[in-house]
Amino acid sequence: MFVFPGQGSQWAGMSRQLLAREPAFRAALQAVDAAVQRHAGFSPIAALQSEEAAWLGRIDHLQPVLFAVQVALAAQWRAWGVVPDAVVGHSMGEIAAAHVAGVLDLDDAARIVCVRSRLMRPLGGRGAMAVVELSQAAARERLRGREDRVSIAVSNSPRSTVLSGDPDALEQLLGELAGDGVFCRKVKVDVASHSPQVDPLRAPLLTALHGLAPRPARVPMTSTVDLGDVAGRELGPEYWVRNLREPVQFAAAIDRLLVGGDAVFVEIAPHPVLLPFVESMIQERGRPDLAVVSGRRDQDERAVLLAALGALYTRGFPVEWSKLHARRGRPLPLPRYPWQRTRHWIAPTRAAAIGKVHGAHPLLGGALRSSLDRTWFWERSLDLAAAPYLADHRLGDLVLVPGAEFIAMALAAAEVVGAGAYALVDLALHSPAVVPDDGNLQLQTVLRADPDGFTVQIASPAGDDAWQVHVTATLRPDASVLIGHVPSASIREAATGPIGHDPSDILPDPRPARSHMTLRPASRPCRPAPRSPAPTITTISRRSASPTAPRFRPSAACGPATARRSASCTSPTA
Repeated sequence: MFVFPGQGSQWAGMSRQLLAREPAFRAALQAVDAAVQRHAGFSPIAALQSEEAAWLGRIDHLQPVLFAVQVALAAQWRAWGVVPDAVVGHSMGEIAAAHVAGVLDLDDAARIVCVRSRLMRPLGGRGAMAVVELSQAAARERLRGREDRVSIAVSNSPRSTVLSGDPDALEQLLGELAGDGVFCRKVKVDVASHSPQVDPLRAPLLTALHGLAPRPARVPMTSTVDLGDVAGRELGPEYWVRNLREPVQFAAAIDRLLVGGDAVFVEIAPHPVLLPFVESMIQERGRPDLAVVSGRRDQDERAVLLAALGALYTRGFPVEWSKLHARRGRPLPLPRYPWQRTRHWIAPTRAAAIGKVHGAHPLLGGALRSSLDRTWFWERSLDLAAAPYLADHRLGDLVLVPGAEFIAMALAAAEVVGAGAYALVDLALHSPAVVPDDGNLQLQTVLRADPDGFTVQIASPAGDDAWQVHVTATLRPDASVLIGHVPSASIREAATGPIGHDPSDILPDPRPARSHMTLRPASRPCRPAPRSPAPTITTISRRSASPTAPRFRPSAACGPATARRSASCTSPTA
């Protein structure tokens, strides 16, 4: 199924590689370019090739360019043998969907998108839109009494709704929702489509689209306006007025398409916009359906398309290989072999010491390539030779990875992807991680982006196909987190004097008698300080940390010590 989104997938430089290297894409784009020039007086190809991206800020240029790219991407998929069994469109994406379905010829489709976007341009600066984490029904309840100023614009999923309307009224509503703990995010647009603000466009749009000649659909199309199958003839001027004004029922349309056998969705856009919503609905149903992209922002466009084509081929889709490889070799029969099905896996060797592998992170290990959007993987091998400080953190005879090590790994993951200052919340320690005395422990860290920040999971292999989860946590943005904070001069002057440096002054471990936990010197690097109501500065030794650790967060060995140091310096009456 081909899925055509509305705005949001655009980026400067998109489609240049495909325009230069793919004949089918280029031919389709040239045809749309000629049609858009007839109705709008500018060239989408010239806009795409321009070093200036001013067209991205003009809705009357942006929408025709996106329409042109969508039609060309659909033509490229067809050239490779990928033909849709059904199509669905989202807002302005319904125009390209109707053309690919055979309902609109190219000239009529170009006329609709050019007229629609030209009429919307004067509305710029008068509207606003926002995504809220509410069902459509719940959002409708919150809009009671202000329907004339704010409307439901889009239902993207059972838990995601887009609101549209007057900026002041929307801002007030978002404040109320945020106060109730509802996730809200403004959309970077200044036109309130699918709201009362577009009502004045009804008459001029009907007049400008007079004479449209929709035809019977050749490819099944599901309407996101009516939620029914499109016969074809009903997509006249009145339908396109409703397409601009009424809510986009995308979630219900996808829900309808998921009924029945396995489904495969291809988003026809230079960057995925709707795929996350489709994937979430697939996962909620526990189905084996597949969703692939046609491009990703700032990535090799042909490589992304070919990767998606390979994913479709592995699911049984026929591919027109002659379009990719014009010169075909002479096939030869291969001799058959009576497979015994005996497994001969090579035993894994001990991984290199922490920080010794080129490009590896001292806390996370080597990064793995991921096929999942905004998901990162690392694998790290822990053993006592590579991380000798672990030997000092024992429960009986077992060497355990300290909880502070996991915390440091979670924070390091967010730091590596450039997320900035984050606070760790909802930390759950599910099971201990035991480091063998004569082997190694493989730890995999998975960082996933979500609308509010990140989730992190740290696990180790527990068999051929099983994993044992040790830690899960959530990372949320927190500008109050101070990284590399140094106490002010006044605090340092008011602090108690230096503590003695005799090795016998090491803070004793208060817990071994009752918990059987042994914290040896590497896990007890704090010097004692007297109880005092005045500020106290404690020195933490890092002599047992990894030699590469200073480039990153403090050694995990400092974690238990820091907690006890804080407790020991607290007034007894506190």
